[in-house]
Amino acid sequence: MPRCAVCGQDNPGGFRFCGACGAPLAAPPRAPAEERRLVTVLFCDLVGFTARSDQADPEDVGALLRPYHIRLRAEIERLGGTLDKFVGDGVMAVFGAPTAHEDDPERAVRCALGMLAASEELNLTVRIGITTGEALVRSGPDRQTESVVGDVVNTASRLQGVAPPGGVVVGEATFRATRRLFEYQELGPVRVKGKADPVPVWRLEGARSRTGIEAARRSAAPFVGRRAELELLEGLFERTMAEKAARESVWDRIAACETQGDWSMRGSAFSGGVGFSNAAWDDWGGREFAPNAGQATREQQIIVAERIRASVGFGAWGCAKRLGLTGR
Repeated sequence: MPRCAVCGQDNPGGFRFCGACGAPLAAPPRAPAEERRLVTVLFCDLVGFTARSDQADPEDVGALLRPYHIRLRAEIERLGGTLDKFVGDGVMAVFGAPTAHEDDPERAVRCALGMLAASEELNLTVRIGITTGEALVRSGPDRQTESVVGDVVNTASRLQGVAPPGGVVVGEATFRATRRLFEYQELGPVRVKGKADPVPVWRLEGARSRTGIEAARRSAAPFVGRRAELELLEGLFERTMAEKAARESVWDRIAACETQGDWSMRGSAFSGGVGFSNAAWDDWGGREFAPNAGQATREQQIIVAERIRASVGFGAWGCAKRLGLTGR
């Protein structure tokens, strides 16, 4: 039976307002929600902290940990993770709860790299363990994560224990999700407490690319059926390296026009309604006809546009037609 906080009157169940004074009655607290989630858990621990803090004054220990906690929290939140808890010098972060991202394993690994850099600036050494798996996530009424329970949490903690000082060790699921983005060294299966079988682990060696930029080496399969395009790209690369200047091809512009549907590029990406920019004219061999597009005949411009069609396909050719490059 809810009691009014204003007048103390007991009210029957279901009343939203006090029957005596009319004050609103507090709603009963909502039960926390639980759900299974795929999460990536990161454990970070200071190396040698116990020996360093032995016999030390508690205020000195707090002064040591305060900037450490601040920097690590900032790294976790910057990459969309959730700080689950600080336990002394230990830090647990969760990626995938309460907000899930399709690249949570990558975010966790990049967070680990940021933690290593932050600890070096503070003249501290950490070891980090990361793994990915299912967990039972308990969320409060405000949708904030209250607890994460599951084998993935225990495994991440154990992996942190086998990581070398200043290093990061990841489990198999995290490795498979991020192996195209980071360089790893396989360490082989290791035995950890609580696991019947050895756990395969990999040591992180570094990122292959910056965030948001896809790394190379997706596949060792040969590049089939694109000889002309490959020769063009290799030629542009050699010219760029030789001239030490960035170069954009008309192919790039047409592809962007085609995918974005932005026909306003007519004025900015190409000089004139029919002609090409000087860079585009050079890229597609226009100099064999004239020094620049403005001195070429329309027939010569159409020949260069035909080269575009032959290389980038009919979709981009349609884009070229819309730009007035084909003369048709």
